[in-house]
Amino acid sequence: MLATKLQSTPVKVCLICGTNILLDHPVMDGRGLCVHASCHEKQMLLNAAAQQIGLWRQSLVTRKSA
Repeated sequence: MLATKLQSTPVKVCLICGTNILLDHPVMDGRGLCVHASCHEKQMLLNAAAQQIGLWRQSLVTRKSA
């Protein structure tokens, strides 16, 4: 039986998509966790869109109450 050599370096996993990250191109998110650059960009866009929707909904509520 052949013994396999275990990997000595820890594998980084993207917090957003859950797949492995190449150690050559890690990106840290706002919480200091490793993510892919493309995942980070998509997450930032989703957060900005969610904030805009929240502001839009809030403006509808204030218009109805005025």
